[in-house]
Amino acid sequence: MIKVKGISKTFITKNNSIKAVDNVDFNCRKGEVTALLGPNGAGKTTLIKMICGITIADKGDIFINGINIKEDPTLPASQVGVVLEHARNVYQYLSVKDTLEYFGLLNGLKGQILNERIEYVLDLFQLSEKQNSKVGSLSRGMQQQLSIMIALLKDPPILILDEPTLGLDVMNSIKTKELIKFLSQEKTILLTTHTMELIEAVSDQVAIIRAGKIIKNESLEDLKQEYDLSKETFKISFHSPSPNPLPELLALGLDEEALTAKSDSVYEVEVNSELVGLILGKYEVLSIEKEATSMESIFVDLIEKQGD
Repeated sequence: MIKVKGISKTFITKNNSIKAVDNVDFNCRKGEVTALLGPNGAGKTTLIKMICGITIADKGDIFINGINIKEDPTLPASQVGVVLEHARNVYQYLSVKDTLEYFGLLNGLKGQILNERIEYVLDLFQLSEKQNSKVGSLSRGMQQQLSIMIALLKDPPILILDEPTLGLDVMNSIKTKELIKFLSQEKTILLTTHTMELIEAVSDQVAIIRAGKIIKNESLEDLKQEYDLSKETFKISFHSPSPNPLPELLALGLDEEALTAKSDSVYEVEVNSELVGLILGKYEVLSIEKEATSMESIFVDLIEKQGD
């Protein structure tokens, strides 16, 4: 597991200082997927690099499977497999198999053990038939998968995936999603992504970071209950004979901000299921769309609230 306690990191530039991570606490447990979410510049990459031992924290502690990495700085290299977004960690002129052999040797694997690990990851990703292909001939999605294969070679108990479905087509995204769920049965997985569908499909825990601070950290189920992801809302476009239907709608219990004037007599309103019948019975409805609270709307709501 990963335990982060009171971690902070400030970068000093010529003209000012930037606090990238500010007193962050959170845990990633074995057998679970923890999604780390945040807008660009929120501190996600800095936090990941500190967990991996690439960047040294100014203060705080990081524990990998119960051991403080201050006591053993080599621990992340042996215990953590990581795929960083935009990291150029494959060589275009090598074959897939040569690439895996090269990185396996760098990780201290050799002989039969290395061969077995290469065979395992090729089979896991169903890329055995591509093992002799040059990396440069692979699609962007396959190269992304190869990066994950490299991270898995040493069979790390902890896996950090930074935008793992970036550049993948629909079918490979689905395959990667299923792979993450499969690997999470035995590994601790920390995931960053802007794909909210992936979060809902694979995550157990969600930590949201903004301006270097964790603003939300709880299980996906608790987050769903708090925001009631099952609650449906409806967007209704209707014609009103009244030049200003707002007083009538307010009397029905509508929030003023939910009404938008589309023209002189056409309006659009967002209402919950309880008010749908009242709108249908009172106005000429032109269209109606059912919507549900999503992870995307939760994320936007939390980020915007913290910015107030």
